[in-house]
Amino acid sequence: NSSGTRECFLGATDGGGNTLTFGTGNTERVRIDSSGRLLIGTTSSEAFNGIPSALQIEGNTDTKTRISLYRTQNDASGSVLVFAKARNTAHALLQNNDTIGKIEWYGADGDDTNQRAAIIAAEVDGAPTGNDMPGRITFSTTPDNTATPVERMRIDSSGNVGIGETAPLGNLH
Repeated sequence: NSSGTRECFLGATDGGGNTLTFGTGNTERVRIDSSGRLLIGTTSSEAFNGIPSALQIEGNTDTKTRISLYRTQNDASGSVLVFAKARNTAHALLQNNDTIGKIEWYGADGDDTNQRAAIIAAEVDGAPTGNDMPGRITFSTTPDNTATPVERMRIDSSGNVGIGETAPLGNLH
């Protein structure tokens, strides 16, 4: 426009085209860096527990760090977040105790953000076979004065719940 500000833009941040940026209001909003990471609200990737993420959203308000899945179809189904896992190649059989997916929470401890406070994990709970995937969910929290999450509760493939018990023998153990 005539004021010299860009209302929206697409650009490369260096001559080699190693970073692709998207912006509005003369401000960069999204970046794909040279490693293929998608960064929203930041220009550099933060590693948590030493591992960088392929997608990172960073901001200083709820509206800048909130992710919504909003389904507006007239039926009984809701939004879905999918975690999938195979061994080596597509459809390669998983094994007992394989982790299928996790949600992890990290907090700043004054030095870094490498310490996990809690984990919810979905794991294989038995021997998978064709059209059969036995699963369990585990809940872990990190005790005070330690850095390692400890399993506190699990729901196994039989529906048994163990609190402080990794091999529940009944509905609630």
